[in-house]
Amino acid sequence: MLSFLGGAGGGADIALSAIVKINDAQVEQAARKAGAIMDKHFALGRYTTDFKQFQQSIDAATSRVTAFGLTAGIYFTIKAAIQGVVKATVEMEKGLTDINVILNLSSRNLKIFSEDLIRVAANTGQTFKTAAQAATEFSRQGLGVEETLKRTRDALILSRMAGIDTMAAVTDLTAAMNSFNNSILDSTQLVSKFVAVDQRFAVSSADLAEAIKRVGSTAQDAGLDIDQLIGLVTALQEKTARGGANIGQSFKTILTRVQDPGIIDQLESFGIIARDANRNLLPTIDILKRISHEISNMPQGDAFKIENLIGKLYQINQLKAVMEDLNRKNSTADAAAGISRGSNNEAL
Repeated sequence: MLSFLGGAGGGADIALSAIVKINDAQVEQAARKAGAIMDKHFALGRYTTDFKQFQQSIDAATSRVTAFGLTAGIYFTIKAAIQGVVKATVEMEKGLTDINVILNLSSRNLKIFSEDLIRVAANTGQTFKTAAQAATEFSRQGLGVEETLKRTRDALILSRMAGIDTMAAVTDLTAAMNSFNNSILDSTQLVSKFVAVDQRFAVSSADLAEAIKRVGSTAQDAGLDIDQLIGLVTALQEKTARGGANIGQSFKTILTRVQDPGIIDQLESFGIIARDANRNLLPTIDILKRISHEISNMPQGDAFKIENLIGKLYQINQLKAVMEDLNRKNSTADAAAGISRGSNNEAL
């Protein structure tokens, strides 16, 4: 019996020892788990700290890049400005040299001229290069210094007001001045007429300039003054909106045929008086008004014959439009001619 108990006690010791070992293993395992959790906690803290340091490095790098970009931008802006000044200076020297080849001014007078030309360019909102090109063209026409500057200013104003190229403005202004040199005092007066009519009627300065360039000399030969021609162009543009080039060509045909002796004879056969008591032709504008009045009271067939006689196939519609306006009590042609005649430096 005792031996059994002793044997049993030995078994109990073994069992207890096993239990203790199991508990020790569990404790060790639990400790390892706790240590792992703590390690993870401390690692997260290190990650957070490292991320903040990384963000600070990124912010610092961004600030350096921004500062570099601003510095580079300022540098390139200054560089471009210096290059622009150098380019403008070279263009100015070239422009003045080209002009002085024609005007042959002394150094002192050339300096004065350049200052005046710079002032003209600034006052008209144009570049010096553009002003110099216009001045060169006018100087080639044999104009003096003062007249060259005046026409340059007026051409630049016309270019801006009409929305046309500067050299086109130079050409239009020159053609009109050459056609009506006996009735136009200067180019400023001409541009003022364009601007005054432009502001009050449905016609642009560009249309007026283009039409007069094409028909100016014919109108002068027909005895029309600049104001009457501006009135006729304005009336036709308001009625047809055909544009200055087309209208100029139409009036070139109409005015040429109205002066033809053969056509005048045919007009008189219809009872339209076109000559005075001495058999001299009446002013063209008067002939046109007589035609417009007479055909309004004629049978349609006779009216068509007269319209076809003067306007032919291609200009008959334009002629009808002009006749309708001239036959009105308050015609656009007369009103526009009056505005043109009474203009007073509207361009300045």
